[in-house]
Order: sequence, then structure tokens, then C-alpha cells
Amino acid sequence: MTTLADAHFHWWDTSQARYPWLETETAYGFGPAHLLPKRALPKHYRAQFGQMMRPAVHVEAGILDGMQVTEVDRIRELSTPDVKAVARIDLLDDAKTQLDALDGRAVGVRHIASWDESPKWTFLEDPKLLSNVRSLKALSAIAEAGLVFEAQIYPTQAGQLASVAAQYSTLKIVVEHSGMPRWWAGKSAEQDWLNAMVELSAHDNIALKLGGFGMTTGTFDEPRFASICAAALELFGTSRIMFGSNWPVEGLRWDPSLSVDLYLQAISSLSDTDHALLKHDNVFMWYRGA
Repeated sequence: MTTLADAHFHWWDTSQARYPWLETETAYGFGPAHLLPKRALPKHYRAQFGQMMRPAVHVEAGILDGMQVTEVDRIRELSTPDVKAVARIDLLDDAKTQLDALDGRAVGVRHIASWDESPKWTFLEDPKLLSNVRSLKALSAIAEAGLVFEAQIYPTQAGQLASVAAQYSTLKIVVEHSGMPRWWAGKSAEQDWLNAMVELSAHDNIALKLGGFGMTTGTFDEPRFASICAAALELFGTSRIMFGSNWPVEGLRWDPSLSVDLYLQAISSLSDTDHALLKHDNVFMWYRGA
């Protein structure tokens, strides 16, 4: 059995550093963050997944502002060299200073950009973050540095991200958490998601991570998620899809292994060549050797 490369997981230890979002009892849309484990480390990851997956891309976990480099260094201490890091960046701050501080430690950066009119589901105040002049300057610097920009957005923001992809064609963009369908919005949610993915998939510099379904719903709806996977594969093809477990956050909703099984089932009928791409090669190609 070929091990699945995990393109989206988090490790932390709150005894070593502060993660403010883990300290609040705010009921985020994805669940009560304060119920997450205080220590989520490689040994806990292995206990969850065994040989089913290997950690490939660690995504920043909301460490206290100003400690982004510390977080990446900590991940490097905990990991083998083949585990790559995505660091946090503030698109509204001076990008060059932030990238210089990282000094090649990371293969990508993230500024969580998902905005919604509902306070329960929004992660920031500015609905037009990705079209802000300062953000565009930062995204240009990210492209010049050859880093991936991790895009956590809702389908309603696809137009902004598509514009970024068109303007900076050398910028590699990876959309997180299956594109975060807005299931709470009602019957139109899946069609709205599909329309957004059609728009984003038209840009060759955009890839999609499947998984992370629990970010926008508390119900493990296997038929619905299978439909999302099938549509994503049809739109993005087999060279721009990868899997991200979103461990341990996904565990607030259900056993994270359920999402792994769903993804493997979605690709089960494909060729050996496509299996290699979808299980690990795409992660390697998009994240510079992860």
C-alpha cells in the first residue's frame, strides 16, 4: 500500500508557545477550539494514522503574532527534512521583511482570508483582503520568492482569488479545505461551490486540497463529500489535487481517518499513474520536494 502524503496538518504544544485561538471558548464554525488537545505532536499524529499517511506539509497553526519563525523552527526540530512548512504571513504588512526573516525556512505562506457576513463563520474583518493594494504587493513578493500562497477562502471569494491568479501567473496558489463549501447557507451551497471551482480551476496556477470537510459542517455526509471529490477531480484534473487531513482540527467533528478513507475511495478507480499523482507526487511538485 502506498502511503498518502498529508499536505495539511498542524502540530503544536501549548506548554512551549502560545496559540491564542486555542485559549478562547469562542464557538468557531468548525467547533469549540478550546476542546482541541493542548499538545498535538508527531507521536500523536502517528497514533492517529499509523502507516496510512506521512506528514508532508505543516501549515501554520496560529501561533502568537511575532513568533512565526519560531514556529517553523520548532516544526523543523520535530520533523524529518522531508516535512515542509507553510508559515504565517500578514499580507497587509511589509512582505519583504517577513520573507527575509523566514530566510528560506518555508515553502509557502498563509494569511487566512475566509470572510463571511456571519460572525460565526468569518475569520477577518476585511471582505476584500485579496484585492487590497498592500495585499497585492505582498502576493507579488511571494510569487517572486517562489513560495506557495495557501488560500483559505469561501466560494464567495473565488472572484478575488481568480483575479490574483490571473495577475500573478507565476504565483502557485493552493486552495485549502476542499474550497470550504458554505453548507450553512442552504440548498444553493453546493452549486455555489461548484461555480467557484469552475472559476478557480480555469487557472493552471491554482491547485486544490481535498479534505478538511469539517471546517464548514458538523455532519459527516459521505455522499455529499464524495460528490465534492468527484467534481473537483473533473475540474482540476489529477495533477492539481492533493489531500490534507487538517489534523487535529478535523477531530473536533469526527474521526479524521474517515476523510482519508473517503479520499482514497474517490480515487480508487483511477490508474496507477494518477494514484501516484494524487497520493504524493502532486504534493512533491507543488511544495518543492515535500
